[in-house]
Amino acid sequence: MRKTGCLLLVLGLLGGCSSGQNRVERIHEDGIEVVLNRTESVRLKDQPPVFSLQKEFVIDPEDDAMAELGLTDIGGYFDSDSEGNIYLVSPKNEEGYIFQFDAGGRFIRSFGRKGQGPGELQCFGFPGLITGVDEDGSLFVCNGTRDKLVFYSSSGEMIREVKVPPRTAFALPVGNGLFAVFKIMSDFGDKMLSQGPLTITDAEFNDLRDLDRHEFSNPVTGHELVATYHIFAYSLSPGLIFTGFPDKGYEIRAFDRAGNSMRKIRKEYEAVPVSEEYKSEYMEIWGGPVLEIIRDKIRFPDVLPPYHAFISDEEGQLFVMTYEKASEPGAYVYDIFSSDGVFFARTDLKAYHDENGLYAKIKNGRFFSLVEKDSGFRQLEVSRIVWK
Repeated sequence: MRKTGCLLLVLGLLGGCSSGQNRVERIHEDGIEVVLNRTESVRLKDQPPVFSLQKEFVIDPEDDAMAELGLTDIGGYFDSDSEGNIYLVSPKNEEGYIFQFDAGGRFIRSFGRKGQGPGELQCFGFPGLITGVDEDGSLFVCNGTRDKLVFYSSSGEMIREVKVPPRTAFALPVGNGLFAVFKIMSDFGDKMLSQGPLTITDAEFNDLRDLDRHEFSNPVTGHELVATYHIFAYSLSPGLIFTGFPDKGYEIRAFDRAGNSMRKIRKEYEAVPVSEEYKSEYMEIWGGPVLEIIRDKIRFPDVLPPYHAFISDEEGQLFVMTYEKASEPGAYVYDIFSSDGVFFARTDLKAYHDENGLYAKIKNGRFFSLVEKDSGFRQLEVSRIVWK
């Protein structure tokens, strides 16, 4: 179908921004709404534009009390339920990989011990154990290495297990018996080093529709490797699924929970040059003699992708981590979008990120983030969100 963006143009007036350019363009391409945002934010009615954090507490695996409980490290995945309980993964604690804390950061219990039986888990390799809380308030843990999805109650009891197809990186329940499944492709030819679709499936994991796809070229077979992290970003809100591939530009796609396309969100941005610090950190990924053939084919671009990754909250607001550094060491500037794709605020946030994504979450009016300490260990910081 031919694009119809030139034929249908809707111009919305949405309050005033600092430059007086108080408009956001909405066009349609192939029947899908595209929200076009400029570099300056728009002030929205009834939405405070200033975002700040009030730190409440940290969960630190280097704390002696935490070490005595068996929490000696924190994996990349964590979540919070409607009661404020916090669930995180400690990959080295084989007696109970999942640690539960109350809303005040007090330890409750650990569960999900190592094993192959019902409710037991195997935690090794990447992505390890992916945790989340579903629409019913149950904790789910996707154990990709064991091809299963385990649901637990808030008291740590197994509710049920679901067998997932082999070579599933993760399967996330999205409601109405459907799952969002990210697959690891086993046969993608010599052109691609990595490729995998994010797919909506039914309860038996039959494919219903592909949402988006992660892919980048294979330097071993002669294709150069552009030195970006090639992150496939995604985030789930109660009514929406967001996906994005920064290598393709500043565009984020929004779907409903059945996988129907709702809109595309685009934004103009100020390009950030590739620094020597970035080059050094990037090359650490490809260290070791076995990867020498790849290192010879790495090419750094002049500028970085428009963003690294993003998270969303219960209202469907998006928080997009750009590569613009903030004044606090380790913090970056985040673009904030409304649930209908309008860029209305910016803020500085600090959260651990790497070549696999961003380790932060917003729930119940709180910002949860892994933060790397000088020692190299990561702690979970919990802060209250304040809008002014």
